[in-house]
Parts: sequence; structure tokens; C-alpha cells
Amino acid sequence: MGIGGLNYSGKVLLDGKDISKSSIAERARDGIFMSFQEPVAVEGLSLIEMLRSALEARGEKLALSAVKIRISEALETVGLSPFMASRELNHKLSGGEKKKCEIVQMLVLQPKLVLLDEIDSGLDAKSCKNISKILHDYQEKSGASYLIISHNLKILSELKPDQELNVENGRIVKK
Repeated sequence: MGIGGLNYSGKVLLDGKDISKSSIAERARDGIFMSFQEPVAVEGLSLIEMLRSALEARGEKLALSAVKIRISEALETVGLSPFMASRELNHKLSGGEKKKCEIVQMLVLQPKLVLLDEIDSGLDAKSCKNISKILHDYQEKSGASYLIISHNLKILSELKPDQELNVENGRIVKK
């Protein structure tokens, strides 16, 4: 049984590969990144430790100094202090800081498919515009695709979406 009592079938293809039955770890290794509406706080695990582990799981054996440089550049891009790299992942952060840390993760991991769930919630107008520009620049540089879920279309201010779908009660009502 699918969501809401509906049955679903079919395949999900990424670069021609069926990922329907792939594990979350396999999907991440294939280049999918997902941010969450409510990012989880992980006490005892720093942002730098998490990202280094994620890079290693994908087969990227980078020196700690190289990982720190990538993270520092991403933190600077989103307007967060370099100190955030050593903080516990999303622990005791504001909503906006959590969302910016999600973008840091995206920039460091460099995915080809980015799923963003309410990435703009908790952000002030200036931060929302900045994140929108960062997403635009990343897409231009990498060719990544986005699926953005939002109730606020301001996040699209810098992006030029190929498609925009309005969904109500699980149904597409407007393309």
C-alpha cells in the first residue's frame, strides 16, 4: 500500500540506473542529497566529522586539511562562522543556522540531484535570497538538478526552474 492508501508502481531512474530499491546510502553515493524540513541534531558528532565520513563513504579519501578547506569555503559562502565546522551537527542552532548548514553539506558533497524540503523555512528575507543565489550558482557550475518543496516561492527568486508544479491534496493542480 502506498501513501494515502494509493498504490504506486514503476521505476525511479537516475542516469539510467533504477534506484527504486537502492538503500539511502547507495542513493547518496549515486549523487543524491536531501535536506530535511526539520534537520536532525546529532550530539557528539561535529559537522566536519559527518562530512568527512560521508566523503569517505563515497570513496573520496581526502586529507583532513582538504576537508576543512572545503567546509570553510562552504561556510563562508553561506555566511556562517568557520567555528561551525567543529560544532555538533545542528545541536543548539537556530532554524536558519540549521538550514544554512544543510546548504554547507550540499556544497561540500557536490551532489547531482538535490532534494530540498522547506529549505527556506526559518530564513529571513536576506538569507533566503542569498541561499537562492547559492543554489543558482551551484546549479550553473555543477549542472545539478533540484526538487524544491516550499510554501514560499521566494526561494525561486534567483533560480530559473524548468518546471513548477503546484500540488494540493496530493494532486498536481497546476504546471
